Amino acid sequence: MNFLFLLYVLAHTKSFAQKPKSELEDSYVKFFEKKNCDEKCIYPYLNLNATYVSYFPRNCTRICSDLRIDQNIDLSMEQLFDLLKNMKHLIGSLAVGVNDNFKDMKFLSNLETIDTFYQIQFKMADFLTEIELPSLTTINGPGWEIALHKRLKRVHFPNLKNITTHDSRSIEKFDIFFLGQLPEFCVSSDTIYNFMRIQGLKTHHVYGNICPPNFDNSKICQKPAPGCVQIYGDVNVGPNFEMKNLNSVEIIFGTLTINGARLEDANLLNNLKYIAVLKR
Repeated sequence: MNFLFLLYVLAHTKSFAQKPKSELEDSYVKFFEKKNCDEKCIYPYLNLNATYVSYFPRNCTRICSDLRIDQNIDLSMEQLFDLLKNMKHLIGSLAVGVNDNFKDMKFLSNLETIDTFYQIQFKMADFLTEIELPSLTTINGPGWEIALHKRLKRVHFPNLKNITTHDSRSIEKFDIFFLGQLPEFCVSSDTIYNFMRIQGLKTHHVYGNICPPNFDNSKICQKPAPGCVQIYGDVNVGPNFEMKNLNSVEIIFGTLTINGARLEDANLLNNLKYIAVLKR
């Protein structure tokens, strides 16, 4: 009798192990329909933990999800990277929050595009020291907030060159809010340069410093010199200043002060497009 009962249980185990009910709000369901999400690539749960991780569509490159990476995750950094390594395009939303295991964002290093329903949020991860998304090129959504990190020192998005908003709204409405708590918190010069080149994008809510660039590149200089395209530091133009040293400069990461120079010499600034200074 016991043997027959065991066979009955084994035969019906599959029927009891039903997939948990979707946790998606109706607004996300409609958004995913609008974006033509593949049903096999929708992750309908709010957390990435041992209970739900088996349902994550790890083989999809285009994933649709209200993705929350926070204290509810019981995966290691290595497990999280392995889970997300194929995700190149995220449709829905992204919120990274409290978790003592996070020191960087390597588990999102292959992410190329984010088409977000809500503001992207990276908040209150106290052990996070760096946010770098090397593959990210494109964001479509309402805004991005990075704030309330006690140890965050650096933000770096070297290839982010396209930012758009939904419903044909002006790019000026894309809200960027970056705020570090450490005095040495900085945003990479590559990131700032990319932001400046996106016409109409406002960066007046980016607070901190501009990280020193790699000066091994001959076109990036600390002082004006022939051939420089980027200058990291304040530039003071006086009566004896060699204006030809600014001929090729496109951006100054610092202030530009002209005092006592001849106005006709200012024509040599024809290539200058941007002056970047952050609030501290």
